Amino acid sequence: ATTTAGDMLRSPATVDGVRFSLTRKTLVVEHPFWRVRAQSTYGYPNYGQLRMNVAITPRYAVDFDRVAPHGLLGQTFDRSNCTAVFGKRDDYSRHVKGEFTTSAWAEGAIEGVATDYLVTSPFATRFTFSRHGATFAPPRAVASLAGARKGPGCARGRWDPAGGLARLVDGLNFQGHDLKHAPRITSATMCYKACTATPPCRAFTFIKDAKAPAARRCWLKRAGYTDAGILSAGTISGILSRADISKQAGE
Repeated sequence: ATTTAGDMLRSPATVDGVRFSLTRKTLVVEHPFWRVRAQSTYGYPNYGQLRMNVAITPRYAVDFDRVAPHGLLGQTFDRSNCTAVFGKRDDYSRHVKGEFTTSAWAEGAIEGVATDYLVTSPFATRFTFSRHGATFAPPRAVASLAGARKGPGCARGRWDPAGGLARLVDGLNFQGHDLKHAPRITSATMCYKACTATPPCRAFTFIKDAKAPAARRCWLKRAGYTDAGILSAGTISGILSRADISKQAGE
């Protein structure tokens, strides 16, 4: 399907599950997992010169993704406990006149150097730190970066692909891919055990609110559950370990 700028000006358009909308100088692209907002401006720090500001926001529980986001932008979603890492930056002072040549390439805040992220063609996916096609990949090693750090830090759950009862994640909600809801469940441990006893359950989400109906507090999930994980203070989620799945299959 082909969508023109005129189509987006008249109304939001959706192509292959991706929604586009254009309002004056702002383009918004929404994928089930990500939202990108691009806005053109003539303002600070380069008055009178056209530039583009881009904001990228995850729409899912990126902290619990089996394959951590990657690339120059993606690696900033690195589960670093709310601590920002600052690399080398240029001084775009409004008082600088004439042509300005950048010299900073975020050294200190990215894995390797900028040239490690070069690809051979516009649609190529392979570069030094590429994770395309991977089934599991941890985030960058923040502790090894040389850039300055700033931020309050915060407690976040950690996604562990090993699964099992010892690796339940408080604050994670798997949405969709429901197999069934297990009745008379009053704890996350009971929900986990219900999943192990119910093929082909692979994961579950337990609602912590004791006022919720007991018949709808434990939601068992099929494969594909990670596609729609979100952060939620009122839930606990977990996945089965390989040993759990083997036992479930009678192996």
